[in-house]
Amino acid sequence: TAGSESFYFGYAVHNYHMAVYGCILGGMEKIAIEVANKLNELLNESLFIENPDLSTYLEAYAALDVHVLVRFGRWKEILELPLPKYPLLMLFRTASLHYARGLALANTGNTEKAAEEANLLDKYRLNSCAELRILHNNNVADLLAVDAPMLRGEIAYHRGNHDEAFSFLRRAV
Repeated sequence: TAGSESFYFGYAVHNYHMAVYGCILGGMEKIAIEVANKLNELLNESLFIENPDLSTYLEAYAALDVHVLVRFGRWKEILELPLPKYPLLMLFRTASLHYARGLALANTGNTEKAAEEANLLDKYRLNSCAELRILHNNNVADLLAVDAPMLRGEIAYHRGNHDEAFSFLRRAV
Protein backbone atom coordinates (compact mmCIF):
# COMPACT_ATOMS: atom_id res chain seq x y z
CA THR A 1 0.00 0.00 0.00
CA ALA A 2 3.00 2.32 -0.21
CA GLY A 3 5.07 3.76 -3.02
CA SER A 4 4.38 4.85 -6.57
CA GLU A 5 2.67 1.59 -7.52
CA SER A 6 0.15 1.98 -4.71
CA PHE A 7 -3.43 2.92 -5.51
CA TYR A 8 -3.05 5.76 -3.01
CA PHE A 9 -0.17 7.32 -4.95
CA GLY A 10 -2.75 8.40 -7.52
CA TYR A 11 -4.66 10.21 -4.77
CA ALA A 12 -1.52 12.05 -3.72
CA VAL A 13 -0.86 13.08 -7.33
CA HIS A 14 -4.44 14.29 -7.64
CA ASN A 15 -4.02 16.38 -4.49
CA TYR A 16 -0.92 18.06 -5.96
CA HIS A 17 -2.99 18.75 -9.09
CA MET A 18 -5.76 20.41 -7.08
CA ALA A 19 -3.23 22.45 -5.10
CA VAL A 20 -1.57 23.70 -8.29
CA TYR A 21 -4.84 24.71 -9.92
CA GLY A 22 -6.12 26.31 -6.72
CA CYS A 23 -2.96 28.40 -6.69
CA ILE A 24 -3.31 29.24 -10.39
CA LEU A 25 -6.90 30.37 -9.93
CA GLY A 26 -5.89 32.36 -6.84
CA GLY A 27 -3.03 34.09 -8.63
CA MET A 28 -0.42 32.44 -6.39
CA GLU A 29 2.24 31.85 -9.01
CA LYS A 30 5.16 31.16 -6.68
CA ILE A 31 3.35 28.47 -4.69
CA ALA A 32 1.84 26.95 -7.86
CA ILE A 33 5.25 26.47 -9.48
CA GLU A 34 6.78 25.15 -6.24
CA VAL A 35 4.06 22.51 -5.88
CA ALA A 36 4.24 21.59 -9.58
CA ASN A 37 8.01 21.19 -9.34
CA LYS A 38 7.64 18.98 -6.25
CA LEU A 39 5.20 16.82 -8.16
CA ASN A 40 7.68 16.55 -11.03
CA GLU A 41 10.23 15.15 -8.60
CA LEU A 42 7.81 12.23 -8.20
CA LEU A 43 6.53 12.01 -11.78
CA ASN A 44 9.70 11.91 -13.84
CA GLU A 45 10.86 9.87 -16.80
CA SER A 46 12.64 7.39 -14.55
CA LEU A 47 9.39 6.52 -12.77
CA PHE A 48 7.62 5.85 -16.06
CA ILE A 49 10.54 3.87 -17.50
CA GLU A 50 10.46 1.61 -14.44
CA ASN A 51 6.63 1.52 -14.33
CA PRO A 52 5.33 2.11 -17.88
CA ASP A 53 1.75 1.18 -16.93
CA LEU A 54 1.61 4.26 -14.70
CA SER A 55 2.00 6.53 -17.72
CA THR A 56 -1.57 5.80 -18.81
CA TYR A 57 -3.11 7.61 -15.89
CA LEU A 58 -0.34 9.61 -14.20
CA GLU A 59 2.02 10.99 -16.87
CA ALA A 60 -0.29 13.88 -17.81
CA TYR A 61 0.12 15.32 -14.32
CA ALA A 62 3.82 15.83 -15.11
CA ALA A 63 2.93 18.88 -17.23
CA LEU A 64 1.52 21.04 -14.45
CA ASP A 65 4.62 23.24 -14.30
CA VAL A 66 4.19 24.00 -17.99
CA HIS A 67 0.61 25.12 -17.44
CA VAL A 68 1.62 27.35 -14.51
CA LEU A 69 4.19 29.08 -16.71
CA VAL A 70 1.62 29.53 -19.51
CA ARG A 71 -0.98 30.94 -17.13
CA PHE A 72 1.44 33.57 -15.87
CA GLY A 73 2.98 34.36 -19.27
CA ARG A 74 6.49 33.24 -18.38
CA TRP A 75 7.63 32.98 -22.02
CA LYS A 76 11.39 33.04 -21.37
CA GLU A 77 11.13 30.30 -18.74
CA ILE A 78 8.98 28.17 -21.04
CA LEU A 79 11.58 28.34 -23.80
CA GLU A 80 14.23 27.18 -21.32
CA LEU A 81 12.38 24.00 -20.32
CA PRO A 82 13.97 20.85 -21.76
CA LEU A 83 11.96 18.43 -23.83
CA PRO A 84 11.68 14.89 -22.46
CA LYS A 85 14.29 12.37 -23.52
CA TYR A 86 11.48 9.88 -24.30
CA PRO A 87 8.74 11.97 -25.94
CA LEU A 88 6.19 9.18 -26.37
CA LEU A 89 6.64 7.96 -22.83
CA MET A 90 6.04 11.55 -21.69
CA LEU A 91 3.46 12.24 -24.41
CA PHE A 92 1.31 14.83 -22.63
CA ARG A 93 4.31 16.69 -21.23
CA THR A 94 5.92 16.69 -24.68
CA ALA A 95 2.76 17.95 -26.38
CA SER A 96 2.19 20.53 -23.63
CA LEU A 97 5.73 21.81 -24.03
CA HIS A 98 5.23 22.26 -27.78
CA TYR A 99 1.95 24.08 -27.05
CA ALA A 100 3.64 26.32 -24.49
CA ARG A 101 6.68 26.92 -26.68
CA GLY A 102 4.37 27.89 -29.53
CA LEU A 103 2.53 30.36 -27.30
CA ALA A 104 5.81 31.78 -26.03
CA LEU A 105 7.20 32.20 -29.53
CA ALA A 106 3.98 33.76 -30.88
CA ASN A 107 3.83 36.17 -27.95
CA THR A 108 7.44 37.22 -28.48
CA GLY A 109 7.01 37.80 -32.22
CA ASN A 110 8.44 34.63 -33.72
CA THR A 111 5.34 33.27 -35.43
CA GLU A 112 7.28 31.13 -37.90
CA LYS A 113 8.90 29.10 -35.12
CA ALA A 114 5.55 29.11 -33.28
CA ALA A 115 3.96 27.43 -36.32
CA GLU A 116 6.69 24.76 -36.22
CA GLU A 117 5.79 24.10 -32.58
CA ALA A 118 2.10 23.87 -33.54
CA ASN A 119 3.01 21.21 -36.10
CA LEU A 120 4.92 19.29 -33.43
CA LEU A 121 1.95 19.58 -31.06
CA ASP A 122 -0.22 18.06 -33.81
CA LYS A 123 2.27 15.23 -34.26
CA TYR A 124 1.93 14.19 -30.62
CA ARG A 125 -1.77 14.92 -30.16
CA LEU A 126 -2.60 12.74 -33.17
CA ASN A 127 -0.46 9.85 -31.93
CA SER A 128 -2.65 6.88 -31.02
CA CYS A 129 -1.15 6.81 -27.50
CA ALA A 130 -2.96 10.08 -26.73
CA GLU A 131 -6.27 8.20 -26.92
CA LEU A 132 -5.09 5.83 -24.18
CA ARG A 133 -3.91 8.47 -21.70
CA ILE A 134 -6.04 10.29 -19.17
CA LEU A 135 -5.74 13.27 -16.89
CA HIS A 136 -8.16 12.50 -14.07
CA ASN A 137 -11.44 12.03 -15.96
CA ASN A 138 -10.29 13.66 -19.20
CA ASN A 139 -8.88 11.92 -22.24
CA VAL A 140 -5.51 13.42 -23.22
CA ALA A 141 -6.44 13.44 -26.92
CA ASP A 142 -9.50 15.56 -26.07
CA LEU A 143 -7.42 17.98 -23.99
CA LEU A 144 -4.88 18.40 -26.76
CA ALA A 145 -7.72 18.91 -29.26
CA VAL A 146 -8.42 22.16 -27.37
CA ASP A 147 -4.76 23.22 -27.28
CA ALA A 148 -4.22 22.81 -31.03
CA PRO A 149 -6.73 25.43 -32.28
CA MET A 150 -5.91 27.65 -29.29
CA LEU A 151 -2.27 27.77 -30.38
CA ARG A 152 -3.18 28.24 -34.06
CA GLY A 153 -5.46 31.10 -32.99
CA GLU A 154 -2.69 32.78 -31.01
CA ILE A 155 -0.33 32.49 -33.97
CA ALA A 156 -2.91 33.94 -36.37
CA TYR A 157 -3.64 36.77 -33.93
CA HIS A 158 0.03 37.72 -33.64
CA ARG A 159 0.32 37.65 -37.43
CA GLY A 160 -2.52 40.18 -37.59
CA ASN A 161 -5.03 37.70 -39.05
CA HIS A 162 -7.73 38.47 -36.50
CA ASP A 163 -10.71 36.87 -38.27
CA GLU A 164 -8.77 33.61 -38.67
CA ALA A 165 -7.53 33.91 -35.09
CA PHE A 166 -10.99 34.26 -33.58
CA SER A 167 -12.27 31.38 -35.71
CA PHE A 168 -9.57 29.11 -34.25
CA LEU A 169 -10.13 30.42 -30.72
CA ARG A 170 -13.90 29.82 -30.95
CA ARG A 171 -13.19 26.26 -32.09
CA ALA A 172 -10.94 25.79 -29.05
CA VAL A 173 -13.73 26.60 -26.63
